[in-house]
Formats: sequence, structure tokens, C-alpha cells
Amino acid sequence: MWLLPVFISLLLIAALIETAVALYAWRQRMTAGASQLIALMAASIVWTLAYGLALVSMSLPTKLLWLSVAHLGIAFLPVLYLRFVIAYARYATQLMRWRGAPWYIIPVATIALNWTNSAHSLYYSQVTLTHAGPFTLLSVTPGPWVWVFVVYSYAVIALSAMIFWRATHRLPSLAQRRAKTIAVSAFVPWIANLLQLFELHPFMPLDITPIALAFSGLTILWGMFRYRLFTLAPLAREYVVEVMSDAVIVLNARNRIIDMNPAAQRLFAPDGGSLFGQPVETVLADCPALVQACREPGEQILESEWQRQIYEVKISPLVGQEGQVNGRLLIWRNVTQRKRHQAFLRNRLHFIQLIQQAANDFVRCEVTQIDHHITGVLEKVVRFTGVERSYIFLVTPTGDQAVRTHEWIRPDVMHNGRRRSRLNLRDFTPVIEPMRRGEIAVIQRRDVPDAPEYETIRRESDRLGIKTVVGIPLFIGAQFIGWIGFDSVTREYEPSDAVIEAFRLTGQLIASAIHRQRTETALQQRERHFRSLFDNMFEGVALH
Repeated sequence: MWLLPVFISLLLIAALIETAVALYAWRQRMTAGASQLIALMAASIVWTLAYGLALVSMSLPTKLLWLSVAHLGIAFLPVLYLRFVIAYARYATQLMRWRGAPWYIIPVATIALNWTNSAHSLYYSQVTLTHAGPFTLLSVTPGPWVWVFVVYSYAVIALSAMIFWRATHRLPSLAQRRAKTIAVSAFVPWIANLLQLFELHPFMPLDITPIALAFSGLTILWGMFRYRLFTLAPLAREYVVEVMSDAVIVLNARNRIIDMNPAAQRLFAPDGGSLFGQPVETVLADCPALVQACREPGEQILESEWQRQIYEVKISPLVGQEGQVNGRLLIWRNVTQRKRHQAFLRNRLHFIQLIQQAANDFVRCEVTQIDHHITGVLEKVVRFTGVERSYIFLVTPTGDQAVRTHEWIRPDVMHNGRRRSRLNLRDFTPVIEPMRRGEIAVIQRRDVPDAPEYETIRRESDRLGIKTVVGIPLFIGAQFIGWIGFDSVTREYEPSDAVIEAFRLTGQLIASAIHRQRTETALQQRERHFRSLFDNMFEGVALH
């Protein structure tokens, strides 16, 4: 019988292939799934070699011995494959913690029943020898436990398939090809085993499952070199790409889109339309600098604005084994908040420098120049914050009115003649009272209530076209002396925390300047008063 020597030779080749897969996986044993693959290949090697030795043995006891050794690999193959799938796909479920009895009860029982079959015939109901030319083959009739093990094996394989499908069915095309490689390698041996159980292949009674295992190992080995299956834990890496917030686009050598993650889909095709196959020149027509960068050979990092957001775009060439550029990888990272924060820090530093300079000016200037410097500070704050008018109202000594003492207005927006220079505080009680308590008042015209106490506020806002008012209280010690007002008429102004801080610093600076002005003015007045008394006293002495 010529088939048997050829079959045994194929078994030896199969064992060599499985050994090669195990050795290569050993080199990558620190990556996900590699150590489980080593165990899987070891079980396959035990099955393949032991089955080959069983074929070449002549006596029934020797054949049964080697067949029992083969079952040391056969019994553990399903659960080892499950563990390989869980580890490779990094499927984070309770399955990862079930490493003991729940998965190994049936394999251990299968080995025990196989080795003790002569006592109970639960595994093989009948075992006989058949002759094929010069060779003696073993013919077995499955017992009840064989079908238990078959059900268990295919249930575990089905579970593995479900886990693998859940982990890979939404992956990009490259990862899908990797997944198909693993799937093919998994199901071929078990299909062959089904054909063996139901005697549906032409090589009966030879068991073709070990040869199919070799095909499985060969497929994995090819996948290792073709797709580098274990170099970078690909499925986990693809999962990270899928869930990452950065938009990722893959271009081919002709700069056409061949893959993108969900973040890129939401960014460039929020309506759900497909961009696959589209040239980058079409998709990024509004970003000519990026289009040009995609034509350059090296890696580049550019900033680009897209949908009113700022992105840092990293363009990396995908270089093949021979050094040619096979495509490009575009990673879009939204840096809008970072840019805004950087701008905020720059503006804050600039404003602090402005306040420091103004404080120095207030210290060095003459009292008669303080009003001029206060108006200058109001101008700088208006230009810095983007409002359109700034003014100061100081409470009169009677405490029931306030007088406008300083003002700066953008000439293209407002006219001084329309503004009131004196206010009755009781007409603006809803605004004045919070400021007396040290609170900053922010009033949007659209939010002013229709209550009677707001009547004057509504009327004045409508007459002057004011949309937003911000009031910053001024204090000298614990005494409320007035406020700085900031108006916007061309738009509704929403002051940020940084702007409120700028307004508050301005209020503190100006309150200090007014305090100095009042103190030195009072001292000068007293000096003039005492000088006048002194001069009059000497004139009276001279008359006598």
C-alpha cells in the first residue's frame, strides 16, 4: 500500500511545520497570544508524532499505547485554542480568569478514560487490527465518551469563533485579512476531524486531522511573515486605533483613502457616506498645504483648521521592505483646547505685564496725571478684552447718586453725547446692590426681567443699544466707592474666566489709583488750608 508511507512522510513534515511555528512564536513570546500558540503547537506535535508511531507499530498494545499518548495532545487542543483566541484578541471577559477545573475537567476525563478503556469500553467500544498489504492498521469503534468529547470540542471551537468574531468583525480591512488567516487556520483541522468521525474522506481509516493541523500551522506561519501576526499584537493595536479619539486615515501609494477609523469617519463624513477610494485632493480640498505634504517623501507635522477646530496633523510615509513608499498614515489630533490654553496663558502674561506697567505709571506719575493714566488703562483693557466701552462711575458723598468720572469708547461704535453722566442709584438697585456686596455684575439684555425694578435698566439698554454690561465694583478698604462698567453693543459678549480676572485686576488697580489720588489731594488741600491759616496768623501779628 503506497499511501501509508506517503502519509507517514506527510506526518513528519507536519510535525516539522508545527515545530517551526512553535519556535517562531517562542521568539515573540512576550506578545499577546504567542505563548498560547506555543502550547497549541506542542499539543499538535504530540498528536502528530504519536499518531505516526501508532501507524508504524505492529502489535495492538503498542498501537494503543501510542494512541493514548496522542490523546495527551488531542484532549487539550480545543481548550488551548480557546485560550489562544482569548489572549490574541485580548477579549477581556471572565473567560480570562477560568484557568482551572471548568475548562480542563473533560480533557482530563478524556485522557483518563482513554488510558483505562480496557476496563470499561467507554471510549472505544471495539478495537481491532486490519491489514493493508505489509502494514497493520488500527480500527476502532467510538464509545459513548467519544461523542461527549466531540460535543465539548465543537462547543469550545464555536465559543472561540464567537469571541474571535466579536473582537474582529468591525476591524479595518488589513485586520480583517489577519483575522481570516487565524480563522482558516482554526477551522480546517476540525472540519477534517468531522470528515474522519463520519468516514466521509477517501483515505479511511487513516486520520487526516494531524495533516490538517499541519496546514493550520502552515497558514499561521505564512500569516506571521505576511502580516506579522504577533509582532505588534495586531488585533489589540487595531482595537486601539478604532477606539482612539484621534482621526486616522490610511492612503495608498496613489494618495487614495483605503482605510479610516470611526473618529475620521465622524470628522470627514459625519453623514455616514463612504470615502474609501476617494483621492486625498478631493477630501482635503480646503487644506492645500496638507495635500502638498502628502506628496512629500518624509514625515511631516502640520497644523490645520477644520470645522473651526485646530488639528495637529502627522503625515507618516508607509515604507515597504524594499524602501518604496506604499502609502501614508495621517493622524489628526485635535489641539484646539491646547492652543486656546496657550493663547490664554500668553494673553494673561501680556495683561499682567500691562497691569504691572500701569501700576508703575500710577506710582511714578504726579497726582494731576492719574486721571489721564486711568483713561489710558481703560483703553488698553477695552482693546485687550474686545468690549467696546469702558467707564467709571463714582458714588457721590451723599451716597444716592453716582457720577461718571472716566470713559473710553471705541470711536466707530458709540458717541459720548448719548451717555448719562449722573445716575440715581435707586433706579439701578438690582445691579448696584450685588456690587455693594463685592459681586461682579454681568447683565445680558435678553435676560433682563420684566419686573418694575428693572424698568430703568431696560429703557437705558434699549436706548443705547447695549447688549451686554459687565460691572466691576470698586472698593477702598471696605467702602464701596463706585464701579467700572464694560459695555458691548455690536454683539452679545460672554466674558470668560480670563476676561473676568482681567476686569477684576483692573478694578483693584484703579481703586488703588483713586485712593492715592484722593489721599494726596486731601493732603494737598490740608496743606493749603494750614498754609493759609499760618499766613493769616502772621499778618494779624504784624497789624498789632
